Amino acid sequence: GDCLAAYEAGWHCVVSIPFGANSMTFIDRCYDWLDQFSEIILAGDRDEPGQKFNKEATTRLGAWRCKTLDIPERYEKDGVTYKIKDVNDILFACGSEYLIDLIRHAHETPIPSVVDIMEVKPVDLKELDGVTTGIQPLDKMLGKLYFGTVTLISGKAASGKSSLVSTILCNAMDSGVNSWIYSGELNEQTNRNWIDYIFAGPRNVEHSPAIDGSEFYQIKPGVSDKISKAYRGRCFIYKDGQTSDIDALLKSAEDVVRRYDCKVLVLDNLMTIMDGNDE
Repeated sequence: GDCLAAYEAGWHCVVSIPFGANSMTFIDRCYDWLDQFSEIILAGDRDEPGQKFNKEATTRLGAWRCKTLDIPERYEKDGVTYKIKDVNDILFACGSEYLIDLIRHAHETPIPSVVDIMEVKPVDLKELDGVTTGIQPLDKMLGKLYFGTVTLISGKAASGKSSLVSTILCNAMDSGVNSWIYSGELNEQTNRNWIDYIFAGPRNVEHSPAIDGSEFYQIKPGVSDKISKAYRGRCFIYKDGQTSDIDALLKSAEDVVRRYDCKVLVLDNLMTIMDGNDE
């Protein structure tokens, strides 16, 4: 009926889909024939099967060439309201000229994975949330480590990558931002010690020569307890002995984001994760 309605209205390049909107077998059987067209207009009914047909056919035939007929829900004529469901209803209630105009102005199907960059609202970076590193020259260059972005820290072995990460974590905690860290090289106690030294600062660290005469520094008594009290609930570390499988790490990260509102997530380092996922 819909095919004949379009033909009667004057649109002759039209075909009917066999076996109803729930069947897509026509695509396989007519693939080579359909492949020759640069534009295909889909006219599924307004009901759920018709809309499902439009969506599935667009996926199979290609969003770049598919358009969708914008069937109105109702139409007013001579004081009478007509409820519209399909092309046949349009011809009956609205007439041939209305139907042809509707076909000619069928809606293009947007490609879900892209957006016109000119439709993206520009933002002032100063207005975006994030955390600073706490190192003034870096912060002057970077502004912030913005939430929702990925920052990759690279460098030679023992060049201070983990120390920088610890500084960033401490600055985040000091700003009231919760954090999560996975460390593939340092255990829980070592990570805690590094963070304590940063929070303690030079005023709360004292020189304590080792037996062999080498330089050694330790945090003054009672300072670590004060740090614990001030920053409890601000940073969560992935437990020692847990698998470094990437799925497990991402699940842990997701859990702390949901439960503890963690906004800074640290993976230290990438090589230990890759080594644990060789299989």
